[in-house]
Amino acid sequence: MLTDMERTLTPRQIKMMKHAIGLDTSNGKVQKNKDVYEAYRNYYSASKSVPEWQRLVAEKLATATPDSDGGIVYRLTDEGANVLSEIFKIKITL
Repeated sequence: MLTDMERTLTPRQIKMMKHAIGLDTSNGKVQKNKDVYEAYRNYYSASKSVPEWQRLVAEKLATATPDSDGGIVYRLTDEGANVLSEIFKIKITL
């Protein structure tokens, strides 16, 4: 059963969240024989504001910080990681 948040996230937002933490599910699995995914990074750098990310920020699933080049660095919050955990049925740690 999908949570309310899973119903409102777009496939593009989920893809961007996965990219931010280096989560690869292209083979249908997260990591062989693993129930936990330890993110080795947590950022998505953009040269300008990204509407999909701004919505995640508004929903407290991500943060946005200006970078030194005038861009924005987005990061998942623990709540954002929890939503991905629910979607992929694994524990994601940041």
